[in-house]
Amino acid sequence: EQVVLTKRVQQPSFADYTELNQYYTQTLVCPCSTISVSYEKFISFQPTYHQICHSNFVNEQWTKYVHPREQIHDSTDIDRLIALLFQTLSTFCLLSQQIVTDELLSFNSTTFITGTLIPELTFSKQVLGFINTFQDRIKNSFSTSLALIRGTTQGNALLTVSETNYVLYYLPDRYGLMIGILAYGNCFCQLSALCSTEIDIWYNNTFFFNITGLRKGCYITEALLQSNLVFFYNQSLLNQLETYFLLDNDKFNISVAALNPSLPTNYTPATAIGDILKMLMIEDWDSYISYESYFSTCQPISSFGLFGGIATALMFLIPSIVEFIRQRNKISGVIDDQINTEPRNLFQDRIRLLWSRIKNEIRTFNIFRNPEKKTTYDLNNQYYATRLFILCLTISMVILIIYTTLTTVTITVKVKQPTSSVFLHQLYPKYSQTLSCPCTQISIEYKEFISFQPTFHQVCSSDFISQSWLDYSIVNDTDLDQLDFRSRMSGSFLALLTFCKLSIETIQNTLLVFNSSTFVTSSVISENLFQSQAAEFILLFKETIIKSFQNSLTMIRETTHSNALTAGPHIHLDDSSHQLLPVSTGFHNNTGEMCWCKVNKSCVTDGGIYSVSPDDTGLTIIFTMPHFYYGCYIIESLLLSTLECFFDQSCLNSINTYLYNISIYPFNATIMNTSLESQYKVSSTIGEIVQQLMIEQWNDQIFYDQYYSTCQPTECTYTYQKQAHLIYMITTVFGLLGGVTTVLRLLIPSSVSFLTRKKDRGAATDTTPPSPQIIYSSSQNLTQIVKVKRPTLSIYNELYQKYLQTLQCPCSNSTVDYQKFVSFQLKYHQICQSDFITMQWINNIGYNLSLLVITNEDDFRQTASVAFQLLSKLCELTQEAINYQLDIFNSTKFISVNLISKTSCESQAENTINTFKQTTINTFKRSLLLIQSTTQGNTLMSYLLTNTMLVVHPTEYVSYIDYIYDYERIYNTTTNESCSCIEAPTCFQQAAIYSISSPYYESYSYTFYVSSSTALIFRIPGIYVGCYIVDALLHSDLRCFYDQTCLSSLLNAIQYPFNNNVAILNSSLTTQYNTATTVGELVQNLMIEQWNNKTSYELYFNTCQPQYCTYSYVSRSTPIFIITTIIGLIGGLTKVYKLLVPLIVSLIHRYIWWPYFERKIVWSNNTIAPVPQAVSVSPVTVGDDKLATISI
Repeated sequence: EQVVLTKRVQQPSFADYTELNQYYTQTLVCPCSTISVSYEKFISFQPTYHQICHSNFVNEQWTKYVHPREQIHDSTDIDRLIALLFQTLSTFCLLSQQIVTDELLSFNSTTFITGTLIPELTFSKQVLGFINTFQDRIKNSFSTSLALIRGTTQGNALLTVSETNYVLYYLPDRYGLMIGILAYGNCFCQLSALCSTEIDIWYNNTFFFNITGLRKGCYITEALLQSNLVFFYNQSLLNQLETYFLLDNDKFNISVAALNPSLPTNYTPATAIGDILKMLMIEDWDSYISYESYFSTCQPISSFGLFGGIATALMFLIPSIVEFIRQRNKISGVIDDQINTEPRNLFQDRIRLLWSRIKNEIRTFNIFRNPEKKTTYDLNNQYYATRLFILCLTISMVILIIYTTLTTVTITVKVKQPTSSVFLHQLYPKYSQTLSCPCTQISIEYKEFISFQPTFHQVCSSDFISQSWLDYSIVNDTDLDQLDFRSRMSGSFLALLTFCKLSIETIQNTLLVFNSSTFVTSSVISENLFQSQAAEFILLFKETIIKSFQNSLTMIRETTHSNALTAGPHIHLDDSSHQLLPVSTGFHNNTGEMCWCKVNKSCVTDGGIYSVSPDDTGLTIIFTMPHFYYGCYIIESLLLSTLECFFDQSCLNSINTYLYNISIYPFNATIMNTSLESQYKVSSTIGEIVQQLMIEQWNDQIFYDQYYSTCQPTECTYTYQKQAHLIYMITTVFGLLGGVTTVLRLLIPSSVSFLTRKKDRGAATDTTPPSPQIIYSSSQNLTQIVKVKRPTLSIYNELYQKYLQTLQCPCSNSTVDYQKFVSFQLKYHQICQSDFITMQWINNIGYNLSLLVITNEDDFRQTASVAFQLLSKLCELTQEAINYQLDIFNSTKFISVNLISKTSCESQAENTINTFKQTTINTFKRSLLLIQSTTQGNTLMSYLLTNTMLVVHPTEYVSYIDYIYDYERIYNTTTNESCSCIEAPTCFQQAAIYSISSPYYESYSYTFYVSSSTALIFRIPGIYVGCYIVDALLHSDLRCFYDQTCLSSLLNAIQYPFNNNVAILNSSLTTQYNTATTVGELVQNLMIEQWNNKTSYELYFNTCQPQYCTYSYVSRSTPIFIITTIIGLIGGLTKVYKLLVPLIVSLIHRYIWWPYFERKIVWSNNTIAPVPQAVSVSPVTVGDDKLATISI
């Protein structure tokens, strides 16, 4: 029978642990005193970025050097284009670094939960998995967000100030603004936003050189992502570029060093900037994992290992058996001698003689024989003691045999290399409660056992997003109205194609992160449990990706509208100044009312085929498309539309009737199939389909067999109870008899002597009570282990106060959703419940604002309605972002194998909550920053002309066309800090209100009033206007809306019709902000005043549901413990003494006693030298040695 021993090392050092791990790898266990360890304690990063991000090409001096000095520009201005490219590149460098910094803060605060110290190899694998998942997540999240922004920008066909995709021109005879579509090579921006070509430099109409690798295209961002840095690794080419710039007399000389090709890098000079940006511009993460730091933070309070040996106890049987055999041999020898020397007797005489001798041996059997005690009295006592000993021993043995026979034993069985079939069908059904199959690979990527094969709505594989259908929209008829389906179809279906691509790309990127996520399982779990957990992962993944996509798309749509970006010619010409003025575009809805885009981005009108009157004075609709709309933005109207017409052959035929003959590329498209199985209706809006990522079926599958094979259990162990087997009974009985016999041999002779009223001094030596053992056992501290079943919280608290170090309460539910015991009662900034975000305020903040045209760039009425609508949307967006992250947080598992204390629970929960808060804030902030960065980088035009001024210049070459040039919009012109929107798109200045002047004109059958007065009425404290409305609002604060005097002045200045219905903000309600806190700071904190998160330990306790608690304490030895200890010690000590004492005496005699007397005694011819008379010496011969017996 194997004996398992436990060795415990208290507070081991790292060196101690390393040494122990070499010998006891399989059984070493070191419980951590700190089970929750922040990643920053043992993981560090020192990311290095591509050298372009540290070069002169992305600093302000370079962009100012490249930027042209003129303030009037057109689409042929290469200097401005190059400056914008590098300005955008600089933005991406800064953005990447900011994202990495923010994400590292969140990652470092993430906790690594570990109840016991994990071996170094396993630890390294798990941590590398965390790092890879973290890196993949932020890279793919960035790529997905950027792709969505690029896609919606392209889908809305937004115009740029730099005129890279469309050129504006004016037809005086038609009193209308026209858009010319730019092409790069054979690629038209109308059909693809990815058109680009290499930049070539011309001077005085003469070709100079190409800037190899640097491209121009429909959008600055798209051109930059397709560019590479080959040119900027070549110093001679750079010198050539500098020579070109110096041709401009206004340029100052600047020397720029080329990029260093000898620096170590993961990229080549020809690597596209888009590919570098996908890696967040990072060259090397330089991550470092310190196992020793993890060990130190874990702080194992002890280590213990198990080792075995073979123990056999036959010390009682062997002497008796040997003596019996010897006695039997003697008897046999005597009988044989008698047979040989005496006359042969009859057979029965021989039997009688043998029986007589056996009886005599039994009668005289004496195991307490003492040569010095041979009196009749002593011998009788010895006989009685022997018989009493045999009786007691027999009774003890019978009791032990009965006990061991009735005892059930726990049998442990090991099954080597079990297959999944054996586990599922043989082991788990029978031994589920005790079965344990440790995994060889405890960290398994989801992709090993979960697969997705998503199918998408059939429109994503239909003719209607093909290039042939898009080309079908190119017509040779220029008289089509802007509302005509034939002029708008390319934009609508290009946007639809974009959504299909975005859905696929979003799912692919997110699946990369999901697939690399790890499922940690130390042992094989049952199929049902595995299926349920995997289903939870999948459901959370689906909900997360859909909600994330919806939130991102909503934010892009809202900021597009809030920045008043131009998706068409929403501007008008003031004849007196030849300056283009912003006019709020509107559409008549189904009730005939006018809906203004400035206030409502979802204004739409029916799409169809229109006929234009010969004099261009009216439109007649000749075919209405069912539920297909046009509106302020292509994407907004598309999301409200349905695809009903494209499931209907007659509807498609009607389109072909009016389009086929005028198309340059005729095409016969095939309608979609209504009989195909689909989760959507034919009448479902495109918005409803897009909200589900265009997915028809996810087709996810869970493979238990693959999980099992990846887990790779090398063995399974299980236990069961059964009656003790023969070997167990024999070893148990013999193991206990050793102590029993020793005690009986000590107690019985004394008891017999006592009963016979005869005490013998000579027996004192043999029956001396085991006083050392009694003293030892009585002085020992005893560790008592107590088990408390179904403890309540109050009982646990009492136990925790008394037995903190040893208390253990295993949880019935080792994984607990945070929502079970953590709650939030969010309190938002009061602006989000104020009058200033109501539609009444938004609709009336500008006097008849839809019909008011402002020419003063700092007049707040120009942007007020949009700004406060944005403020309202920011309240909604932040709440949606928080709710989305809360859904993820609530489903996050709190891992707790054992019940932990209230302090530890609250501390761990607080760490997780802080990480959740930081992640939520960073995600929202990053999305908003990325949107603004790409908006500014692409120089997207505001139809309110907040970032440019458009002026008509008649051309002397073509009389019927007037070209339109853009002038830089400059803010703070009255100060020495003037700021150009081209050089710094975040320019802003304090807002004001001017008086309304009398000029007006008519459009859309409405009279528009123009305010071009310089008569200042009121300058608004804390409120700013700037190049982009979103940026200006984020720089603004709300101080004026806390002050009744200021608010009254503002209301009077804008002629607000409901003065008495507006309540100021209450400064006493603000806790962590002040009245001068910017909107940007509010947004960075998600508009939250207080999170009011609460961790309920009682709910955690109830969810953990400990069925029992165990604790141990040290007490003085009890009488029962003393007795059992003595019995246990005597049995072994007597046997040890019998072996060691003769040996020790012999050694003492030989090496100490005898040499001493040898020096005193002189031997001669075996005689003893004379000694004093008082001393008598007698020689004794023992074997070959002569000993002297001395009597004094």
